[in-house]
Amino acid sequence: MILNKAFFSENRWYLFGVVLYLLGGITLSLNMEKGDDVLFFANNRTPLRNTIFIIITQSGEFVAYLIAILIFLFIGFRYAILAPLLGGVVSLLANGLKMIFRHPRPSVYFGRMGRLEDINALSEIHLNLGLSSFPSGHTFSAFAIMSFLAFIIPNRLLKMILLLWAISVGISRVYLGQHFTHDIVFGGFLGVCTAMVFYFLQKKYIKSDSHLWYNKSILNLRKPTS
Repeated sequence: MILNKAFFSENRWYLFGVVLYLLGGITLSLNMEKGDDVLFFANNRTPLRNTIFIIITQSGEFVAYLIAILIFLFIGFRYAILAPLLGGVVSLLANGLKMIFRHPRPSVYFGRMGRLEDINALSEIHLNLGLSSFPSGHTFSAFAIMSFLAFIIPNRLLKMILLLWAISVGISRVYLGQHFTHDIVFGGFLGVCTAMVFYFLQKKYIKSDSHLWYNKSILNLRKPTS
């Protein structure tokens, strides 16, 4: 896998934003007591914020990949085919790492201290229980598909919108009391790395001949008439 300067030049602001997100999350995690992030959001909820973050968190699920596939159909079939494969890899990695680390969810963490009510769980959301907090699967998934999409789309503004979307998914997981900050930081890191691996592997191993069907899109399926 060869990292080229063109890629980093085209995506420098996106990657810079990712670095800021990671550094900010790490700094917060190291300078606060575990659970303070969850309690902060639990004490600062409003009906409007609840609705917004519930919608945002759902975009870290299947719907994000469905939207990405629809967009990729207008860019290149190869990307539309790779998107669900990316989702499958993300799911396997996230679940495998959860089984290895077995970190308690906020509900379990606060429940062990007899402070479960402090989370102020929303009735609209099923509070996940168990030892599957690290890493955040939703954040992993969101950063993977948003980053892959950002690496393909040339527009810089759209790249940054995708980054903000992915970050919002991560924040929503803490807001809803499902994860801690370090869960979403590592999830974001894994998502970007996985997207980069997919991007460079497809560049290296999939032929870019414009005559091949998978390099076409809905926009150029029809052959020009003579």
